[in-house]
Amino acid sequence: AVDAFEELPPADRARWDGPDLRHFYDDCLLRLGDRSDCPDIDGMDLGSYLDAAESLLGLYLGNCKTSYDQIDMVFHAVYPLLRREHRPAIRDRLMALLDRGIWEPDEAGIAPPVHRSTHSLYIFLYGALAWPDVPSTYQPAWEDAVCTLDALPRDRRDVGARALDIPSVCTNRMGKGNAAQVVPVADRDFDNYLWRLDPYEIPPPRAAVPDRVHSPEDFLLAYWLGRYAGFVEAAQ
Repeated sequence: AVDAFEELPPADRARWDGPDLRHFYDDCLLRLGDRSDCPDIDGMDLGSYLDAAESLLGLYLGNCKTSYDQIDMVFHAVYPLLRREHRPAIRDRLMALLDRGIWEPDEAGIAPPVHRSTHSLYIFLYGALAWPDVPSTYQPAWEDAVCTLDALPRDRRDVGARALDIPSVCTNRMGKGNAAQVVPVADRDFDNYLWRLDPYEIPPPRAAVPDRVHSPEDFLLAYWLGRYAGFVEAAQ
């Protein structure tokens, strides 16, 4: 299919695949070729896209300040790149971002790694990209991911949050207390996208909001990715 696409006239390529951004990606972002017509993207030179990601990623922060929003954005950025990238050297660097930058960070003890988060979407994304070379931590994470999906409520009407008898061990970046262990899904306070939230956050009690119904895209996105990648079966 790739060879057939390469043989299409430029006008047909644009019609089927949109603008050809390979020059911008290879030469301007990865800095693999001629940069004479590249726009000024940054106010200062941060190097190539991968250089900057490798040196500045810093997703995990101590004292419960890790941002799951940022983990979400990095996964969504790296996933389409790895799905399309065939050059071994670049694939290795992108996979290293996931392996050492997200899945199991080099800095021991700074924050719980994402494989302990129970966040189904990230666990399925990582597995889809790393398979079959997944580490030993993947099997328990996979089981947690399936259990999380199963625990998400089918009825997405807002039910508020009840007071929990869970001690706080630190304060997260949102100014809320975090537990030492992941808070069970049934006790978390979330709306339509669980994966951007800190799974250790202890929700403060609040009343239900009448007539508010949250959309189910967190469940649907993770479920269908899991089905596509073979981590979830239709009968589950």
